[in-house]
Amino acid sequence: MKKIKNPKRLKMPNKFGSISFLGEGRRRPFMMRAPATYDDNAKEIRTILGYTDDYYEAYETLLKYHKKSQEKEGTLRFSDLFTL
Repeated sequence: MKKIKNPKRLKMPNKFGSISFLGEGRRRPFMMRAPATYDDNAKEIRTILGYTDDYYEAYETLLKYHKKSQEKEGTLRFSDLFTL
């Protein structure tokens, strides 16, 4: 496991998900979670995406997850409004 010299982490944007440190002595101590979704009873549902041994690797994985989810949704960008 790599020791990170700078204890400050990158701040996550809103509705991006989270990375949690589960403690020393684990093989893969960083857990990645997807953004929260809600069911019909307004109960929060959190999906675990996986575990890694490096914080920055987990951050890159979350970036890939969001890139794939945006491609699936086919979101409309502000610049696309003017080209329609």
